[in-house]
Amino acid sequence: ISNALYASSDRGVTWQSLGNLTSPQLTGHCLVATADKLLALGGYGRVGSTTTFGNFDSLASTSLSFVNWSVLASLTPIFTAPQAMSCAYLGGKVYAAGGSSGTGASSAVYSSADAGIKWVLEPSNQNFMARYAQGMTVHNGKLIVVGGVSATGIPLGDTLVGTP
Repeated sequence: ISNALYASSDRGVTWQSLGNLTSPQLTGHCLVATADKLLALGGYGRVGSTTTFGNFDSLASTSLSFVNWSVLASLTPIFTAPQAMSCAYLGGKVYAAGGSSGTGASSAVYSSADAGIKWVLEPSNQNFMARYAQGMTVHNGKLIVVGGVSATGIPLGDTLVGTP
């Protein structure tokens, strides 16, 4: 897992190295920008000076300088599937959906109005079947979820549109 940190000011055409992060070093996490913070939820990796890698069941936050991260809160037992979730920021809330625990997939969608400290389980939607590794973005005031992998390991080719 790389700890290199890069930034682009021209929509990804060129990249500038900002150095290396010492913590957290993550993969399979959900990364979302709010109005003033960058949040990393769940995943797998290493936090702090530990040499051991494992499930990251917490929320890390940084200002938009991206350099100094701090672990804010534990996500357990809120997220039972903290790897390969998707997340997005819409209307002042962070949304986190799906995910994997390594043994299954989740159909849960959560929202947080306070940058990830407290989470609310959104009403279930029968169209949002258990999935992980899906893409999620915001377009025209709606959450768009595309694809992913089902609980049985089958790739999904669907597109879901949600209105918070």
